[in-house]
Amino acid sequence: MAERTEKKTGGKYIPSLQALRGIAFLGVFLRHSGVLTRGAMTISVFFILSGFLTAYHSSGGRPLDCSLSGCLRFSLRRIRKLYPLYMLTLLFLLALLLRSMRLDALPGTSMRDVAVTFGLHAVLLQAWAPFRSIYFAFNTSAWFLSVLMFFYAVSPPALTALRRLSVRGLLRAMLIICAVYCAYSFAAALTADRWIPSYAREWFLYIAPPYRLGDYLIGCCLGFLFPSCASVPIPRRRAALAEAAVLALAVMTFVIYTLDVGFLCRLGLEKTVLPLPAAAMLVFLTALDRGGVLSVLNNRLARFFGGISASAFLIHWPVLTACKRLFAHVGLPADGSPAFIGTCFALTILLSLAWNALQARIHTTGAKKTT
Repeated sequence: MAERTEKKTGGKYIPSLQALRGIAFLGVFLRHSGVLTRGAMTISVFFILSGFLTAYHSSGGRPLDCSLSGCLRFSLRRIRKLYPLYMLTLLFLLALLLRSMRLDALPGTSMRDVAVTFGLHAVLLQAWAPFRSIYFAFNTSAWFLSVLMFFYAVSPPALTALRRLSVRGLLRAMLIICAVYCAYSFAAALTADRWIPSYAREWFLYIAPPYRLGDYLIGCCLGFLFPSCASVPIPRRRAALAEAAVLALAVMTFVIYTLDVGFLCRLGLEKTVLPLPAAAMLVFLTALDRGGVLSVLNNRLARFFGGISASAFLIHWPVLTACKRLFAHVGLPADGSPAFIGTCFALTILLSLAWNALQARIHTTGAKKTT
């Protein structure tokens, strides 16, 4: 079974997770384009998936450098491929903002505020500022990249500690992480009105990098557990029932979140604690891909979107912003209209493909020069 699993996943590559990444990106795009009213569950999937893949790819590898410089190098190596594209989108959105300021379309906006905000975004520190006007400025989706850079920076010591654990130890560690994550969430939510300023509530309960570390570490535990579980044969019928149950849980989570009902929604934890169980199990069972219900999601189209999801994730917000202005200029409806969504989606895909092709060409040219 271990050999079949290795062949199926292509060593360290798991096609089903590529498909899940593509579907998660579609969820983010539909949320930002106005089709869906809620989309936080896809962010939980992305965070857990990042931890899963980081741990899975580092399992059985060389010892990690846990020094401060080693942690920074680990983080920068994983961010540097996306950073040039990120800066291009940042500069494009800065140009749009400055044009609006020149036309007096944004009264009360000062150049000093713009400079400070742009500086924080340029060094990917925007997620550390507890102000919505900062972490959601410019490329709104990029707060995810800011948080991810912190995750990668703390990965070497975290992965080193988790590597040493047995399967039982990893399960125990995951339960402890869940308990701490939930305890902080409930404590922060219940005392928010007393201790947390109203403007910072969303930051404490959704954005703050140390808080979202819980999602990432749970993903890391699942990534280290995966090789052991992948080698255990499970009847296809039982796997199908488990996958159907996880899909039902995901649908129920989405309905509760959309209707804004239940205890967790009243506390303001509908974006973090509520989707956590469904997101974690969805990532893990999708990675196992035992031929059940979730295998339907693992198709060529989903894997195609997964292959360009990293660049599309950064590109889609500037495209949405530019198209909103263009549609408003010509008097066409935006925010949910089929023409607007179709135009933005097509441009996002085309620009992502063009960027990936450029990256591949640069990589090939660099490899030829090296040889």
